[in-house]
Amino acid sequence: MSVAAIIINPKDIAMDSPYIPLATENFFCEYWIPVINELELKWIACFQSGIDITRDDLPFILDELEKIKPWISENYPVEAVVFMVSRIDHLVDALREIICDDGVIVFIG
Repeated sequence: MSVAAIIINPKDIAMDSPYIPLATENFFCEYWIPVINELELKWIACFQSGIDITRDDLPFILDELEKIKPWISENYPVEAVVFMVSRIDHLVDALREIICDDGVIVFIG
């Protein structure tokens, strides 16, 4: 199993893939869950079970994703930080590109 973003309702978006991987289930449990709990991230906590994201949700998601980076830099091995930051940055870029229209829904889970 894995945690990823999937475009449910694309609107004229030219993307290579409607699937944006974030982490395997094991990696998510080992590295994402502790930071979610430590920083009390309400939106990102829903990623494991799954959540639909719309344009209205985007500012909250982006804010929480940015809060993760400083914490992991101080608490995790370099390899995990590099991997997580690359996945976070890719997800942020994709969400900004994808969710520019009211009708677009992205499932993350």
